[in-house]
Order: sequence, then C-alpha cells, then structure tokens
Amino acid sequence: PEAWESFQLSRNEIRDRLIARGDSPGLSGIDDLLGDALREGGTVVPTDEATVAVLRPAFHEAFTEVQRVIDCLIMAKRNDPQQPESNDGAGSSPPPCRAPFDAGPATAAEVDRDGLRLSDLADAYLTGCNAEPDYAGDLRTYVRRLQESLGGDGPVQQISRRDVVRFRDQVRKLPARPTHAQRRMPILELVEVAERERAEGIGRPRLTSKTVKKWLDHLGAMFWYGLTNELCTANPVAGVKPPKERDPEPPRQPFSQDELRLIFASPLYQGHAGDAYRCTPGTRIIRDSKFWLPFLGLYTGCRREEMAQARVADVKSEDGVAFLHITSVAQDNGREKRLKTFGARRMVPLHRAVLAAGFMEHVAERRRQGEIYLFSDLNHTAREPAGAFGKWFDRFCRRLVEMNGLPLGQGIDHPSRTFHSFRHTFKRACRDAEIGKELHDELTGHVGGDDVGQGYGRTSDGRFSLRVLNSAVQRIDYSGFVAPP
Repeated sequence: PEAWESFQLSRNEIRDRLIARGDSPGLSGIDDLLGDALREGGTVVPTDEATVAVLRPAFHEAFTEVQRVIDCLIMAKRNDPQQPESNDGAGSSPPPCRAPFDAGPATAAEVDRDGLRLSDLADAYLTGCNAEPDYAGDLRTYVRRLQESLGGDGPVQQISRRDVVRFRDQVRKLPARPTHAQRRMPILELVEVAERERAEGIGRPRLTSKTVKKWLDHLGAMFWYGLTNELCTANPVAGVKPPKERDPEPPRQPFSQDELRLIFASPLYQGHAGDAYRCTPGTRIIRDSKFWLPFLGLYTGCRREEMAQARVADVKSEDGVAFLHITSVAQDNGREKRLKTFGARRMVPLHRAVLAAGFMEHVAERRRQGEIYLFSDLNHTAREPAGAFGKWFDRFCRRLVEMNGLPLGQGIDHPSRTFHSFRHTFKRACRDAEIGKELHDELTGHVGGDDVGQGYGRTSDGRFSLRVLNSAVQRIDYSGFVAPP
C-alpha cells in the first residue's frame, strides 16, 4: 500500500512535469521511469522484485495516458498561430509497423474532414504507419464490422461514442469460432444467430473480453492517428472498454485419447478428396503444413510458430539421432527467427513415429527443391507465419465435430482445445512415461529452476546430451493412436 501511494503521488508529479516540458518519451525505458517515480516518492524497489511486476502495467497505462494528453497539447499548439510548434512530441505508440508514422496532412485545410469516411481513415492510417499485413488484415475486418454496425461507410465525424459502445456490445456477442457461412453474415444478423444458438443450448463460445479489447485497441489507434494528424476532431473509442469477463477464458487442456483418434483418424491423415476438402474422405494425402504441424506438435511439444518458421537446415542428425534444432540463428537467407524465450533454444529428437510417417523424406524433398523453409506453403512474410494455419485448425476441428455428430463446443472445438493443446498433450505423455521434469522441461523449452545441482552431468552449455534426450522421446507412447498410412 505504501509503495502504491508513493507511486500515485509520483505519477501526478511526472505527469505535470512532462506536460510542462511538452516531452513525450517512448515506453522502452518504462522500468527506469517507474523506478524514478518510486524513488522520488521515497520507495526503492529493485526492478526484478514482484512488486514492480504488479506496478508496471498500471504505470504503463498511466504513462500512455500522459502521452495522449501531450499529443493533444502539441496539436493545440499547431493550431494556435501565436505559439511555436513543438518538435519533440510524438504520436501515440504505433501498432506493429515496419516504419514510423507518416507525418500526415500538415494542416486541416488539406483534409475534407466532413467528407472523410471510415474506409478513408483506415486507408490513411495503414498507409501512414506502413502496417504489417497481419495487422492490416485484422484492422480491415474490425472496420468492416463497424461499418455494418453503423449501417454503412459513414463520415468519421458523425461516429459517436454511443455508436462505439453499441458496437462493443455487439462484438461481445459474436461467436469465437464462426462457421464460413457466419463469417459472411452482417454483424447484426450474426449476433441474432449467435444469441439464438445460445438460447437453444448450443455451446459455441463467444469472444472473450481480451479479444474485444484487441478490437477496440486497433480501432482506437486508428482514430488516434486521425486525431493527431487532423483527419478528425475526436476519438470516439477513447474510454470505451470491454465488459468485465464473466466467463474467463479457460486454460488450455491436453487432448484426450478419443480426441486424438478423432483428429488423426480423419481424412486429413487417412485420405481426403483434395486440398480444399481435408475433411472429405478420398484417396489423396497432402503432406504439407496442415499434415505435419499437428503431427509434429504431438510428438515434439513444440510451439506452433517454432515449427512454422523452421528451416530445412534446422533438421539435423548426429550420431544416428535425427532432431529439430530450435534456434533463433538463421543459417540461410530467410527472415530472422523469433523465439518466445531465451530458454526456447533447444534440440528436440524426432520420435520414431514421425520418421515412420516420412518426415525425413519431406525434408529431403524440400532440400532438393532448394527451399529455405520446411513449410513453404505458410506465409513467411507475416508476423506469425502460422497465424492463418491456427484459424484453419480451429475450423477443421469444428468440422470434424459436426461430421461425426458430436455435441458442439464440448470436445476438440471447445475453447480450451486449441493447437497449443498438442503441447499440453506432449507434457502429459512425458509424465505418463515417467520422464523427469528437468528432461521434459528441456524438451519443451521451459526455463528450469536455479538449483546448482541441476547443472551437474550436462553438456558444457548446461543441456542434456542428445542421446539422453532421444532416449526420453522414444519412451513416449500414445496408446490406440491411428498413424498415417
């Protein structure tokens, strides 16, 4: 409590000081600023203590608010000919962009505010911040849904906070995993269908408050860009927050044996009708990312993006042990790889079932074709190469449930079952095989404890030997599993 009181006092002091200076530093040094605030309030807390972890989110939010106030003052100075324009102010923090914000129109005279429509603002925003494709695609989806809620591509100046609040309430009722037909429905019709399904006891989950917040954050950033660049005079999203979560998002759960059989005995692995018909029985088996990622996830416990960004050169063999090398180092001309944590770097031996399914033949074919990535059918220019795949996998699971006449929202299409469930399934299989925690933590890239004794008997870099890791992986067994032909 004393630390929090000091923090609140220092927060006001910093706010007044920053506004007086017209300063708007970035958020990269937020811990340093937080430390200064606490010290000025008479409280010294090391940055690695749990207290700072609690204070950091609130301080970050408060500091963002200060930045917005400063931006408004800067814009006011720009519009006041009696005051010189400040050169050290910056706009609000941009979304995932590949270049800084464009300066935008210099004066209001260059913008027809009354005629500017929502789609125009979206175009200007995405162009101005040079947004990455994934971010741009998400924003355009949110803008399209907002247009549907408003009844058309109306003028930005006529969009009120009340409109945004109504839109937020509609978004909260949308299904988290809509069908193809539902995706094409206007938002009002989709809300009506979702509410009717809910009344009939169909267990299709709705969007979580976290997802609704993402929608509002994207739209709010767009309107803030318009405000700071004089494309509009207000940000109707400001202050609109998602409702408190009544039904928290359930934690990820492993797949059961029956659920694994449902997935791997499906036409995707046993024979389907074609690329667009992976759930329809047929004679084709396409061994691309849709085939391999679930299979590898089950037997390696790797994160989805770790496998998606893997290179051909990452599949190696030493002393007769084939393994996947998870590393951030790019040994080719591909994009730099991104890992969740430092401890995610590791060697994961390939299970005999993966080898029997022809994975090494797949690798050899990619190498023969001169491919860089193991899965060239993924979009490797996107921030998350397997982002679209993750959505496809959710739809695939829902389709399997429908085809087999199972209750909706209670099995592999439940919110607690996602692609990440393969990772949980692997961890459970490791425990069932009585593989020690240190071993399966290293296999999955979980950072271990700081017990000095844990370092004894390992390689020079603190890892288990490849032989030990391989011996552990080969002990994993999924009883009753239907392997691909």
